[in-house]
Amino acid sequence: MTSRFFRIPHDTPLAMDRSSVRTVDADGRLRVSVANISKSGVNAYYGREIPNADALGLDPGRLYQLFRPPEELAKAAVSFNGQPLLSTHRIHTAADHQPDLVVGSTGTDTAFRDPFLQTSLVVWAPDAIAGINDGSQRALSSAYRYKVTMQPGVFRGERYDGIMSDLAANHVALVDVGRAGADVVVGDRLPRAMRKTIWRNIHMAADTETDDKQIMANLTAFLQDRLSAEDMRSVEAILDGQTPPPTEAAMDAARRVSQAQRTKDHNSYLERFPNGDRLGRRP
Repeated sequence: MTSRFFRIPHDTPLAMDRSSVRTVDADGRLRVSVANISKSGVNAYYGREIPNADALGLDPGRLYQLFRPPEELAKAAVSFNGQPLLSTHRIHTAADHQPDLVVGSTGTDTAFRDPFLQTSLVVWAPDAIAGINDGSQRALSSAYRYKVTMQPGVFRGERYDGIMSDLAANHVALVDVGRAGADVVVGDRLPRAMRKTIWRNIHMAADTETDDKQIMANLTAFLQDRLSAEDMRSVEAILDGQTPPPTEAAMDAARRVSQAQRTKDHNSYLERFPNGDRLGRRP
C-alpha cells in the first residue's frame, strides 16, 4: 500500500441546469447550492498516473482499473469542506499559496449521497463565473491524496485491479473536458494517448476496418452516457454530415444580436426621419 498526492478522475459538471441550485448574491458572486465533485466507481489509469507505480511493479504504459469505494468517499467528505476552488490544477498549500489561481471555495456541507460526493460552492472571480455560464469551463475536478492497494475485484459488474482508500482533499478545480463522462470526468484533461486508445477500441469493435456504420454506432454508444443530451444531438448531426443544431445558449445569443440590430436600425431611421414613427397613425 502506498500514498502520495495525485489528481484523480472525479470531475463533474456543475449542477447548473436548474435555476434553483444557483444564485447570484448582491456582490455578484455565484453560489451553487449543490454540485457533484466525485463519484464512486471504476476508472482507468495509466501505470504512470498511479502513486508509487515503480514500487508496485506497474507498467507505465498499461491501463489499470482503479476502484473508488462508496465508503471511502463518505469518509473523505469532511476533508472537502472549505477547500479552494482553483482555475486550474495546482497542488495548493499554505506555504505555496497562489492567490491568482483561487476563484472560489467549496462549502462546509460536503456529504456522500450514493454514488456522488456533493458540496455547495461559491465562485468569486468574474472569469470563472463567465466560464461556468457559457459552458467553456463548467466541470469540476477534485484533487486529493490517497492510498492504493493493487488487489483485484469486481464492483457492480466492473472488474478492477486496485482499490483507492484514505482519500484526503487538497483542492477542487474548474476544468473544460474530462475523461469519464457527463457526470464524472477526470481530474485533468484526458491524456492524448488515452484518446487514441478509446478510438482504437471503438474501431476494433467493428467487424472490419471499413465498416464505418458499425464504427459510428460504437462511437455513439460510447458517448451516449458521457455527454449531455444537447451535446449528443450535436455529435449525431456531425456524424451524419449535417450542421449541428444550435444550442440554447447560441440561440439566446442570436436573439440578443438580432434584437440589438433591430434597435440600432430603428434608432438610425429615427435620426434620419424624426417623425417617422408617427407615419400612418391617426392624430
